[in-house]
Amino acid sequence: MATEKTPPHKRIIRAEQSAIDWKVKAMERREENERLKERLETLENRLVKLDNFIVETSRSSSALNVKVESLSKQLEKAHLTIGKQQDEILELKKKLRC
Repeated sequence: MATEKTPPHKRIIRAEQSAIDWKVKAMERREENERLKERLETLENRLVKLDNFIVETSRSSSALNVKVESLSKQLEKAHLTIGKQQDEILELKKKLRC
């Protein structure tokens, strides 16, 4: 702190140094701000890409779910058909034995 006892030339030097320090810190803050803006932009771009990927994956998943349902129905029909054929085979074997 400058006091009345501090010589004027020292107060001037301190004031000039403070002004220089303030300018340097302001430049550093601007540079940091720019770095943060660039990082934010990069992260926002990545987020958009991930969102697009999630949407595409969701669509693909929905399409696969439809296929799975269709195949499950086909499999169920096949099991029923096989069961009926096995019953028919058993009945034919019984008829042949008699």
